Parts: sequence; C-alpha cells; structure tokens
Amino acid sequence: MQCTSTGLAFTLQQFQILAIPPNDTSDVPYQVAGNRASVGGVVNSAEIVSIHVKANTTSSARIDLAPAPTGTTSCTVSVSATF
Repeated sequence: MQCTSTGLAFTLQQFQILAIPPNDTSDVPYQVAGNRASVGGVVNSAEIVSIHVKANTTSSARIDLAPAPTGTTSCTVSVSATF
C-alpha cells in the first residue's frame, strides 16, 4: 500500500482490511499498518499479512491519514490471493 500527496507531510494513522472470515457473517477489521510518517509526501506499508476469508465475499479497506493531506492525494493497495 502506498499513499502520496502533493501537499504537506502526513501520517498514515491506520490501514485496515475489512473481511469476512470463515464461519462468520460480519466483517472483521484486520489492521495492516498504522502510525507511519510520510517522507517527502509518500508513505508505504509493505507488511505481509495472511488473512483467511470466506469465498465469494466482498472485502473493503479503510485508510486513515492525518492530518488530512492537502493538494492531490492518491493511495494504491496491492492485494493477492492464493486458492
């Protein structure tokens, strides 16, 4: 995961993946990274985590940056799965 901003430096407060694990009906937040300061307006979270989720479910992510970056902000996330 990487976020960039043309504005001031910022901190990645939290990045969570909300997924539905097996034998459950509601999504559970898995915190992947948090409290990482940006360097030159770019912050990276390259942790490798294993999250086992139910097949055919939709997962989502939450990204919290503080302070809110000014200018143009862009975040990209790379997720891979093995079945």
